[in-house]
Amino acid sequence: MAKQYLPKITVITIVKNDPEGFLITARSVLKQDYPKIEWVVVDGLSTDATSLYINNLLPCISALKIEVDTGIYNAMNKGIDMASGDWIFFMNAGDIFFKSTTVSEYVKRIKPDDEVIFSNVVRREDGKIHLYKDINKIWMGMSFDHQSTLVRTKIYKALKYDESYKISGDNDFFSRAYQNGYKFRKLPFIIACKKPFNTGASSDFILRQGERIRVMKKYYADKPWKISLLKEYKYTFKSKKISRQEFINLNKLIEG
Repeated sequence: MAKQYLPKITVITIVKNDPEGFLITARSVLKQDYPKIEWVVVDGLSTDATSLYINNLLPCISALKIEVDTGIYNAMNKGIDMASGDWIFFMNAGDIFFKSTTVSEYVKRIKPDDEVIFSNVVRREDGKIHLYKDINKIWMGMSFDHQSTLVRTKIYKALKYDESYKISGDNDFFSRAYQNGYKFRKLPFIIACKKPFNTGASSDFILRQGERIRVMKKYYADKPWKISLLKEYKYTFKSKKISRQEFINLNKLIEG
């Protein structure tokens, strides 16, 4: 019988002043039944109970960095630098694996030529699967969440996150990986994690869209993203989710 492939999986958790989020994520990571998990924690110098929880869990943390950061992607790059596993999951404070066997189920499905594998995510607010466009439509925005994505460590270390982004560093990173020819594969019938969608930086719609447009201009000049976005923003405006001035500003960004 062939020996089962058991790569070392690094799970990176980024946190700052979020004790509840950190605790729920810690419980999820520590409940995983996979035997070779390295848990890396990067704390942006929390000043609340987060520090207490981290100290209490020190025996369970493989690598820890506590220092001021310049933003989430700066912190995530620090986690990448500390990772020594073969593959990386990012499970930041507030995110939880869907079940205790999630990492094991991913590993069982790894193929020799896999480089980036991902699956669905459930919204913590309502328990529903968050639907995304097909990977072939990545030029329209993210086709998955970084929490659902298992990436070979060497890719993260080679590309890193562009720290000039506030929200769309994921979009930029995976667009670069896609443009560089790395192989992406969606795992069927797998749900990776639960994550909150109504909180955090991504709730800032206008900032997110501005950075989304920046990514599209940078990587997908040959795609019809302008037409699609104009239709999308027109619908958003008619639904009264953005103001007339916001609609005008977004159109200016598209054409600028």
